[in-house]
Amino acid sequence: GGHLGGSVAPTDELTAAEYAQGREILRQKLIHYKPHIACYVGKGVYQQFSRRHTGVPWGFQEDDVIRGVRDFVAPSTSGLVRMSLAEQTLIYQQLAAHASDPS
Repeated sequence: GGHLGGSVAPTDELTAAEYAQGREILRQKLIHYKPHIACYVGKGVYQQFSRRHTGVPWGFQEDDVIRGVRDFVAPSTSGLVRMSLAEQTLIYQQLAAHASDPS
């Protein structure tokens, strides 16, 4: 195939240094903007950010990486996820319920 200049590499092609750099950039943004919720689309990206490689459930996480920012892990909607639309919808409904009533 042809070369796509400036395109984002597939996750399996990112180096440890690129992940470390991205992790720090995201950490700084979360500290600066302080959103109520950070939604990570795909477990892989959250595992890289949090450095938790096991025991990551879908939905809200028990221990958040940045204090005061709730971590929510959602399935990718890319079609590569082996999960039914109904299962995906249940996970995203947790996020919608919290967004409409954050108490």
